[in-house]
Amino acid sequence: MTFTQDWINNKDIIPHWRTHLSVYKDKPIQMLEIGCFEGRSTLWFLENILTHAMSKIVVVDNFKGDGQQEDMGVTVPDLRKRFEENIKDYREKVYVCEGDSKDILKSLKTFYDVIYVDGSHHQADTLLDMVMSFELLKSGGIMVVDDYAMQYQDRNNVNYEPKIAIDAFVRVFDGKIKELHKGWQYIFEKL
Repeated sequence: MTFTQDWINNKDIIPHWRTHLSVYKDKPIQMLEIGCFEGRSTLWFLENILTHAMSKIVVVDNFKGDGQQEDMGVTVPDLRKRFEENIKDYREKVYVCEGDSKDILKSLKTFYDVIYVDGSHHQADTLLDMVMSFELLKSGGIMVVDDYAMQYQDRNNVNYEPKIAIDAFVRVFDGKIKELHKGWQYIFEKL
């Protein structure tokens, strides 16, 4: 396995995943991940949460990035190939949907126990991913949205602040969700 970045271990993320997602360990669940990059988070979910033989994860990614990675000096040629190599031991549990999330999410028919949103960090994209995937989240299911605390501006003056989109979603869906954690990530349960 080769990773150019390990963002999940640098922001106190794993302890919150363990707290809120461990209930699913060793159970046959369905998970959706929007934005998988090289597969670091996918691999963690497979090794620590999706441990039941019948558990599956659907990953949605365009394998091109949204510009943010390049602005940070992170370029990965053949990103999909690297992702597939990194999760090869779990290939039978992973279904890859390559393309833009706004197109793929409307075609999905499965309901998910857990949804992880970490695709484009543009506010409108984050909000759209949350709204569209919320319809696919089972009642009682958990959604984790990455980069709530991120503030970043690229060389083209594009703001990457998912917090703006997440806060808007929370206001609109008040009474339909229960906040579980707010820090680097925003985690909630669908009521």
